[in-house]
This record gives sequence, C-alpha cells and structure tokens, in this order.
Amino acid sequence: MSVSETRIEHATGITNNDIVVLGGTHTNKLATEFLQRLAPHVKTHGEDRTARSFEIMGKPYKTEYSESGSHVEVDHGLIVRMRNLYSSDPARLATFLAGCHGLGTGGAAQVLVNEHLARQVLKRATDADSFIAVIRAREVGSDYVVDVEDVHSPINLPAQ
Repeated sequence: MSVSETRIEHATGITNNDIVVLGGTHTNKLATEFLQRLAPHVKTHGEDRTARSFEIMGKPYKTEYSESGSHVEVDHGLIVRMRNLYSSDPARLATFLAGCHGLGTGGAAQVLVNEHLARQVLKRATDADSFIAVIRAREVGSDYVVDVEDVHSPINLPAQ
C-alpha cells in the first residue's frame, strides 16, 4: 500500500466498506486513481474546458457545445460499478460517477435517484457489480434530461 493509500484509508476507512466516488480528476484524487485503473477501457480527452470527451471501450462520447462554445448543450457522464480497489474483500464494491463537465456528472447522479433510469442500467448490465454506464445529459430549462446511452459489462481489469 502506498503512502497516499495509507493516508486515504486512515482518513476515510474505505478499505472495509462499499464506496461512492463522485467527480472528475480536477476535484477528486480517488477519481484520478479509478480512471488510471480503468485506463484499458476508459480514456479521457481534453483538459481544456471546451474540448472534453470520453472514449469507452473504443467508442467516443463527445460533449456538444453552443455555437459560441461558451455553453455545454449535451454532456456525457459515467457510472462505473466495480470491485473496491482499496479493499482486500472482493465483495466490497465501488461506484464511481463523473462527467466531462458538471452536466454529465449531474446526469450520472440523476440515475442513482431515478428508479426508472437505474433499472435501465441494471437491465442492460450483464453483471450488476461490474459495468460502465454512459449517460447522456442535457439541460432543458432548469431540468436535466437524462438518457442511458450505453452500458458496457462486465469490466475486465488486469490484475493489480
């Protein structure tokens, strides 16, 4: 276990529990570590605020911007369900949510609180404990319109 993992464990007790990791690499060190571990399947493109996208299992998911480029019109988010990387107990799970922008992260979070959307994800996942769901989110007025675009399951990660 690295020094950073020891500090994280001491601060949060994440090795003995199921965990939820929310946010992208700009806001969350655990998110960075999860994305590094998912690197064979998940690639992020563009650190610039106006050119972000995901590539999941080789398929691109691009953010759509207003004509001026100043407003995100359509964004993508991820929900990743996998074994908790910090636990020696294989029954402990992690759920990771992130988006290209806040709209995508918010769309992914909406799936967790919307039973209809959550059922769509679980119905399409061949393994309920190992999947990457791609969420498409757009704002209409003050509401999110969220769709489950794709579900990739199971996630086969190389051994640590």
